[in-house]
Amino acid sequence: MASDTPVDEPTVQLQQSAVLIVDGTFLQKPEIADLWDTTIFVHTSLDVARRRGVARDAEALGGNEQADNAFKVRYHAASQMYLDEVRPAERASLVFDNDDLDHPSVRMAHPESP
Repeated sequence: MASDTPVDEPTVQLQQSAVLIVDGTFLQKPEIADLWDTTIFVHTSLDVARRRGVARDAEALGGNEQADNAFKVRYHAASQMYLDEVRPAERASLVFDNDDLDHPSVRMAHPESP
């Protein structure tokens, strides 16, 4: 978020039995969806995500109003497009509902996914 630039790190070789956990946004896009054996989708409503993001990033983005606008115009517009087109909750092996940080819950499990 601070620089919005790609990270260029050396490639690391893992053993076949290794477990690799990848955390990120838009990871079920069709062009990379087949790379994952199992997917976990952490669902947070856009309103809750916006409030959390504004609280977290207001200082870096120049204040609450600027942060709120950035989330509405850029981040949530892209997220809504992803949710509508890819439908990650329907494709995920497991879906957590994370609106309540004190009480996250498993919302759905699709054992056959992806």
